[in-house]
Amino acid sequence: VVAKYDEDTSWLQKLPANFDVIVYQSGNTSQPHFVENLGNEATKYLAFIVDHYDAFPDAAAFLQAGRQDWHDPWPKDVLLRSWDWDRATQRGGMASLPTNAPCLVEDSAPLPPGGAPPP
Repeated sequence: VVAKYDEDTSWLQKLPANFDVIVYQSGNTSQPHFVENLGNEATKYLAFIVDHYDAFPDAAAFLQAGRQDWHDPWPKDVLLRSWDWDRATQRGGMASLPTNAPCLVEDSAPLPPGGAPPP
């Protein structure tokens, strides 16, 4: 689930074909999955949860639309190709992607020297 305002989402084309990607957006009222831009990405994530409540997928990733935002140690398309989708089950139902954001110390990952690929 990608939360988009006006970011370039062309990187989504790099994801594996078996990834079901849905973009909730606040940029164009005439496009699918328009959500008012209140609460930034959280409102878009909540809209997806409400829309799919009765048939929620076994696994879902909630992402901001930028390929690599300031807090992302690696580009999202690179990270998602190597993501362990069973990690959430092993951790009680939720897992966070690595981040450089200081407010998420438990999931933080230092930016590797030379931009090394994710583990």
